[in-house]
Amino acid sequence: ANETGDINPNVRSLIAYNTDSKITPTLRFNGVLIAEAAPVGGRISGTSSVMNLEGWNWEDAVLKADVGVHLNWPGRMSSRFDFATFSVKTEPNKKYDSQVKELDAFFLDAQSYSKLANKERNLKLEAMEGLFTGAKILFIHAGGAKEIIESVKFAQAHGVAKIVILAGDEALDAAAFLAENKIPVILPPTHALPESEDIDVYLPFKMPFLLTKAGVTVALSHEGMLASARNLPFYAGSAAAYGLSKEEAIQLVTLNAAKILGIDNEVGSLEEGKRATLFVSK
Repeated sequence: ANETGDINPNVRSLIAYNTDSKITPTLRFNGVLIAEAAPVGGRISGTSSVMNLEGWNWEDAVLKADVGVHLNWPGRMSSRFDFATFSVKTEPNKKYDSQVKELDAFFLDAQSYSKLANKERNLKLEAMEGLFTGAKILFIHAGGAKEIIESVKFAQAHGVAKIVILAGDEALDAAAFLAENKIPVILPPTHALPESEDIDVYLPFKMPFLLTKAGVTVALSHEGMLASARNLPFYAGSAAAYGLSKEEAIQLVTLNAAKILGIDNEVGSLEEGKRATLFVSK
């Protein structure tokens, strides 16, 4: 799940995928048949892949290998636990500018490396090459609305062809920008409390509707305890109860997700020529 170090685009999540897990059958039973297995930790966590939740081994389970690189954008604010008051203190991140500069230098190196005809192999820079050709997606995990906008502009300035934002409530404040730039959003689990005290308690349930209404392509995801990923269809059900039609809500975990991951030519809807991921029987 997590590799040592801050910048590890060459770490591939698919080789850690365990087809013998006793958890995946419980997900399939609830209709979750395909998943993007994503690494976590560090500044650049690694490269994710789309996996079938059934297979003899990880090679057999791969639907699309190395689909995208996951970047954790630095926050303008940082939080720390204050043991004196037993509360979380939020303060400006004094390292923000230097952290962005570090990313800037790495992306410039990766761009230069991708243009070299004869080069000595560098696994970290090689893993970034697909971002500049459109072969890979840059998944940006961002906290605030400012960070969302800044991270997208950063990626665009460095020639990244495909960008996806992973964010919660703050994505709503950047919705117009995301819609204008055609940047999809993957939401965290919506069965959660709001991110701050003065926000509508039902906002997480309403987020899929509000972003869709603003013109943003939205998909749902799960993070945290893996066993709870079986609740994914219920996240979509809540979205139907809070604004979306049932057809729109089911797209959050089918067609929209497939489009965002670049696999909608194979899965995501019931069409002739696509994979038969669903059957109905008596």
